[in-house]
Amino acid sequence: MKPNEQELRNEIAHGVPFTLVTNSGDRIKVRGHDWIILPPLEDEDGRHLEDSERSDFFHIWGNGRNYRWVAFDSINLIEAKAPES
Repeated sequence: MKPNEQELRNEIAHGVPFTLVTNSGDRIKVRGHDWIILPPLEDEDGRHLEDSERSDFFHIWGNGRNYRWVAFDSINLIEAKAPES
């Protein structure tokens, strides 16, 4: 797994919005699982891909038209949304 990837996958699995804080201080909102696209762990034939064969970047959609490329190793903090009572 890439740096911070398992934590990202865990947050996506929870299904609640979260915010990424990058090393540069940018705050990037991820509104849900369909707003973020991570590189696959397997190829189209089902073969496990080593980290060296996978992208170091992933997509986060903004408004449905624009997206950002974010590097896994640029993530400094993952802020989960507090549960509502």
